[in-house]
Amino acid sequence: MAPQEPRYNRSPVKKKTERRSVVLATALLIAGILIGCSSSPSRSEAGRTRPDLERERDPESPTSHEASARPSERHAASATRKPSPAETPPPPEDPPAGKAPSTSEPAPRAPARVETGPRAATEAEREPRPPPSSGQEAARGFVERLRRSPEDAEAAMRELWEVEARWIPDLILEVDNPQPSKVRELKVLVVDRDSFARKNVGLDARGENFTYWIPGMGELEYDSIAVGPARSGKSLKIVLKRSATSAPFSVGMAVRAALLNRFASSDYPSRADLLGWWQEYYERVRSSL
Repeated sequence: MAPQEPRYNRSPVKKKTERRSVVLATALLIAGILIGCSSSPSRSEAGRTRPDLERERDPESPTSHEASARPSERHAASATRKPSPAETPPPPEDPPAGKAPSTSEPAPRAPARVETGPRAATEAEREPRPPPSSGQEAARGFVERLRRSPEDAEAAMRELWEVEARWIPDLILEVDNPQPSKVRELKVLVVDRDSFARKNVGLDARGENFTYWIPGMGELEYDSIAVGPARSGKSLKIVLKRSATSAPFSVGMAVRAALLNRFASSDYPSRADLLGWWQEYYERVRSSL
């Protein structure tokens, strides 16, 4: 048989010594933990910064109320202090030549223009007018427009070429009206083309070899004349002009030229007086108007 190793048993004294060592080490560990806890700052102080703790310990430091007011004072001071050159924004660039600087505010609106004079009168004439209530009112309205402005006078002449027959007797009373108009050009339709131009033996006052006769126009002075065939080919279209250095045609001359275009008939009377000639001419052609 193999020899057996001897078995050693621990003595009771040695066991008690080991227990005491364990208890002593545990006590030393607990004591060290307690000492470390007592030297660390309290939980209420741990959340504070070092300057706050020093302020509490310093008797000359401001109270908590005064300290709470300081940040607002510093904010007010920073709001009123002048910015440093580095913080100052650069000035706005000058606008290019010929352009106004742009602003956020809209540009003021220009006041509405109120025009006066002939242009304003012409604009008013373009508005619809109420029809005249009588022949006298119609004739008076045409006379006023013939004397107002060149634009109004031209528009009145075109309307007279197609004037209503019921207004014609009162318009005939204006054929000898000597008042100056704004008309410098008369367009006349001559139906009797055979008797319009007559050759003179000598020169007339204007140095012409022909005398032009327009029935119903009476004595007529002009600076230039143009003659051409009308669209129908049977009549003549005469254009009489007065230059800017001469006086315009009279109201009576304008009314005569317009009524000749309105009647467009060669059934002329033989009377000598101007007003009587037009009244008889109207009676002859009134049924065809």
